[in-house]
Amino acid sequence: MDQGQLEPLTRSLDWRPLALIGVASYSLYLWHLPIVEALAPHALALSVPVSLAVALLSYRLVETPFLRLRRRWSSSS
Repeated sequence: MDQGQLEPLTRSLDWRPLALIGVASYSLYLWHLPIVEALAPHALALSVPVSLAVALLSYRLVETPFLRLRRRWSSSS
């Protein structure tokens, strides 16, 4: 692949929603399987947006406060 072919891919990686999913990727990893298994009998297509929403909420409410604490602790040592 030459540079011209990689440009659209490189630009897509800068897409803000994709970057946000990347930030919350660990939460998505934790939550996606239980959600997919719970929703599979009903609608598998519903599991993707639900998993993303739960992962982002989990990141905001659980991970972010702990990341702030970690930064505070690391700066004091």
